[in-house]
This record gives sequence, C-alpha cells and structure tokens, in this order.
Amino acid sequence: MLYKIGLFLIPFENFFFAPSAGWAAIAPIIFFIYFIQNIKKVKIILKKEKKLMIGSLVIVGISFFISLMYGINIKNIARSFITYFLGIIFYFSLIIRHKTLKKDPQKDFNNLFLAYFLSSLVGLFQWLVYKENIKFIIKMINSISKRSYYPRVQFTFTEPSFTSMHLYGVILILYLFFKKENIKITKLQKYCTFIFSILAIILEKSLRLVLDTLVILTIIFFYKCLFSKKKIWIKFFTIISILGILLFTYTNRDTLVGIIGKKDPRIEKILNKGIYSDGSLASRYFRINASLKGYCKNKLNVITGYGIGNIKLPLLLGYEEARKEYTNSYMYEVNQLKNFNGHSLFCMYIKIISEFGIVVLGIILISLYSKEYFLEYMIILYLYLQFDSYAFYSMWFYLYLKKYLKIKEGGI
Repeated sequence: MLYKIGLFLIPFENFFFAPSAGWAAIAPIIFFIYFIQNIKKVKIILKKEKKLMIGSLVIVGISFFISLMYGINIKNIARSFITYFLGIIFYFSLIIRHKTLKKDPQKDFNNLFLAYFLSSLVGLFQWLVYKENIKFIIKMINSISKRSYYPRVQFTFTEPSFTSMHLYGVILILYLFFKKENIKITKLQKYCTFIFSILAIILEKSLRLVLDTLVILTIIFFYKCLFSKKKIWIKFFTIISILGILLFTYTNRDTLVGIIGKKDPRIEKILNKGIYSDGSLASRYFRINASLKGYCKNKLNVITGYGIGNIKLPLLLGYEEARKEYTNSYMYEVNQLKNFNGHSLFCMYIKIISEFGIVVLGIILISLYSKEYFLEYMIILYLYLQFDSYAFYSMWFYLYLKKYLKIKEGGI
C-alpha cells in the first residue's frame, strides 16, 4: 500500500506541509519509508546495481574532498546528498516492487495515470474558480498550497513551470516505453499523454510549456525522419521542408498571429527583443550565464567542480560580468543572487559541472545513453536544461525502464 500511495502522490505536490519549498513533493518521502520497510531486499538489488552505487559513492566522496578546499556548506551538502539518494531510493523502490516482489507494473502505473487524470480535473476546477473569482474557494486553495501562483492555473504541481517535467518527463516517457515494447496502452494513459497536454497549454498559458511542447514535438519529428526506413533522399527532403516551414513561420509571424487571433505579448517580446526582454526567462538565464563566466575564470574547476554543495562559487565569480550584460528591469532575483547561497540553478548540467565537474557530467550522459531508446534519451536531456533536482522521477524512470522493462508472455 505504501508503494501505491507513493506512486499516486507523484502528481500531487505543493501541500503546505511539504518539507521543501523549491520542489514541494511528498512522494519521495513515501518511497523512502517503503524502501526502509523492504531493506532486506536491498542486498539483491545491490548485486545488480554495483556500478551505480560504487560510482555514486566515489563521485560524492571525491566531490566532498574537493569541497574541503573551497569551503564546506553543511546545509547545501546535505541538500545535494539527500536529493540524490532520494532519487536512487525511488529507483530501487521500482526494482523492489516489480522485480524482487514480482508485482505487475502495468496495474501500478495505471494508478499513476489515474492520479494524473485527477490532477487534470483539479486544474480545470482551478480555472473555473479563478475565472468566476469564487473567493472562499480561492482562499481554501491558497491555504493548503505551499506556493500559490493565483490567478495562474498550476494543477497539483509546485509551480506552473513544473508541468512540462510531469507531462513529458513522466507521462510521455512511460507512454513511449510502453509503445516501443508493445505493452497495452490504456485509454487513461492516452488521455494523460495527449488530452492533458492540450488542456495544460490552454489553461496554464505557460510560456515554458508552449516552448517545451514545440521543442519535444520537433525532437520526435526529426527522430521519426532520421530513423524511419524511408530512403535517404526522402528523409533529407522532409527535413529541409520542415526547416523551411519553420523559417517561413518565424519571418511571417506577425501576419500569421494576426490571422489566428490575439498575440502573446511575452512570446512576441522574446522573439523580437531576445532573452533579456522577459523578466522570468532573463533571471533564469542569468544563473547559467554567471556560472559560465565563472568557469572561464577558473578553467581547472570545470574539470573537477567546486565540490558538493558549492554551486554558488562559479556563479559568484561570474556575477559582475553577467550583471553588465543583464538588461531587464526585473532585478529582484538578480540582486538576491549577489549573496547567493542556495542549491538550485534551474539547469541540471550547470549544477553537475559546478559540483562535480564536466568529466562526471560526461560519464553520466554516456551511462544514460541508449541507442534503442534514443528518442526518450533526447527528451530527458532537453527537459533537464530547465530543472535541476536530483530526486525528480524522470531520470530514474528512464533508467529503470531502459534496464528492466522487458516483454514476457501475459505481461511484463
């Protein structure tokens, strides 16, 4: 029952009692309790996952040693360590449940899709309540939420920008794996994969969700073209045609948007004036830009990292230089970053390089690579450009499905 509760709570974040405000999730804690309950089964898993555990311990150990040279931040070390091993515990929980205890993952994942279906209904309910301005219900929603983005719809997620991670990093990844392995896809899963995505775009009006949807559709399209059995000249012609259509759409966007309807001022501003024209996007990019400029000042640390918990160091090194380039009037987050002592950069790759170095990042990317599941691999890589929690489910679902999802007669 604990495992089922944990799986069901994956979409249900943002409760006021969640321990973290950054990603206010409860499910990882439930999986931790489930893992402890089944601790006797872990020995069997460790035999299969020696490389993962030994590699993790070596990397964390070396990184901790490096952090001794640059200063130890106990709070940030604890955060990084805990989130990483909560991710591994989730991965181990999947293996314990479906491989050691031989439970049917299809039934379990149906419960997960039911939870996402309910999450979509919650979002629809939020939209109706906000539209009609029903104040007592709005107050109730705010009182049980860790973070409120009223009047923006956020479904049951910590914030609207997390929707992409759930839709494409969990639902779509499961859908693609099931389809590839010829496993029965339920109506509920089809709903969550397609209808929920459309509903989220309409209700949330999130710039990031629109962008992520377009990029992922492009990745899928190019994958289908490149890996189809059609002749090379057909593939080439198709790709050139699509690039031509995209270029035409961009150059004639004013006319096209005018025909379709109202322009989105945020998208229009970014297209015309660049990344610094939007406050939210600019402040997120600032973290990456400052870190990159910090790397240039100390190139050796690009290889080794600054040690676990020390993602602030390259950011602060490059802060002033990045600040000179920053042209948006939204300065609140940028000013706060001058005394940055946090644990999040909103980009997994920058976070890993800052803590562990580019060599470790390369090892991780090579380890995750799969020719058989190349499409899923590319989607995961894209999503983590704007998300950096080691505990989030996408990477661990991908790792589990890639390694353990096999067809057997009568089921998985």
